Amino acid sequence: MPKGEPGADSSDLVTSIFHGKNLLNLAKDLFGKDPVLWGRYFKGPGDTNHFQYQAALENAALKARNIKLLPIARQTNHVGGNHALAVSDAQTQVDGLIAAFGIDFLANAGDDYYFFLDTEPGTPLSREYYVGWAETVINRSQNRSGGLFTIHPCIYLNRGDRPTCRALNQAVNDDGAECRGAWVAHYLRHAAMSCVPMPDWDDGFATPVQPITVPILLLQYAGDCFGTNPNDPEDGPLDCNEVNPKINLKTDLLDHLILPP
Repeated sequence: MPKGEPGADSSDLVTSIFHGKNLLNLAKDLFGKDPVLWGRYFKGPGDTNHFQYQAALENAALKARNIKLLPIARQTNHVGGNHALAVSDAQTQVDGLIAAFGIDFLANAGDDYYFFLDTEPGTPLSREYYVGWAETVINRSQNRSGGLFTIHPCIYLNRGDRPTCRALNQAVNDDGAECRGAWVAHYLRHAAMSCVPMPDWDDGFATPVQPITVPILLLQYAGDCFGTNPNDPEDGPLDCNEVNPKINLKTDLLDHLILPP
């Protein structure tokens, strides 16, 4: 199976310096070219923690390299909660995403966007949370934009996270919740000081052990690359991803991401 296109995501600014280079250049050196997308976190408007996307510091750098931003909704410790908590989180996260770019810019750039809910095995998803989160992401974005654009729910999950996969299937198949696609984490290894080459695409490696009924859009195959502590394999700021080569890169994914102003 051929390789897909490379993507990156980070827990720090794309312009932050590690080992004498910014993350954009480290990713380019690793992949041999710029990644086609870059994942960053959104928690709410006005959050100045560099773990979250900082438009004033990152927009121009991504725009200059024509790298699409993949937004990640981050309230990971809440995703096992109830419907009301999901509604509150989704409203704040959508507001944070809109605040980073503005309603006018997003409306002029497209009419639908993807937003990936961050889940982790230690805090598995509940069915109720996903239903509330997904419907609120759609409704909040439509209401805030006056119907000019819609933000659509997607999910990030670990390949071995059976509870999250079951909850997602129940929400989608039984409750009719929308999920446009999955981003699956399955690491070749953590890589503290460097990172591993991108593998050939392998459906078995990328498919959750508890099968899901939404399309798999990309695989996170290595994490925590380019850290500064060789004794801590989870110290690094950069994760490496591969877009599923079986999807249409443009229409199935990149058209739904954001090229910053």
